[in-house]
Amino acid sequence: MPKNINVPKNFENTYLIFYSMKKNSVKEVLWFKLIQPAKNKNGELLNFYAVPSSKYGIRIPKTATHWCIAVLGGEKADVLLEDKISEPMIKNEYHLFDETYVHMHRYAANCKFMIGSSSEVYRKRKPKNKVQSEALNRISELLN
Repeated sequence: MPKNINVPKNFENTYLIFYSMKKNSVKEVLWFKLIQPAKNKNGELLNFYAVPSSKYGIRIPKTATHWCIAVLGGEKADVLLEDKISEPMIKNEYHLFDETYVHMHRYAANCKFMIGSSSEVYRKRKPKNKVQSEALNRISELLN
């Protein structure tokens, strides 16, 4: 992340942008969407940020070559992170600041995007339903 950029609290005015690079380093924006706190189906806030998308993710514009995260609203956009669009079936993790990471998982035509903790932290999470896990363990014991 470039220095001297203040990241807005809760990523306000921060967008995920897909663009194509033209001659003379001119960026042609093809798609953009506001980054928001993620919510589950019940409307409860989750512990990461994302852009609204379908269950299959975000459709990448066919002519897009790059993506970036930018803070808009000032005289000039502050780009927090940018990269080329990776080949299909690649998972990338980018360190943004402190304990905050950007995850970009590329699939054939879509991608999944989120801002949150590192993958290592997510892998160490406890099972979602501890009661269910205990019941599964108990049934396994009974069967053996």
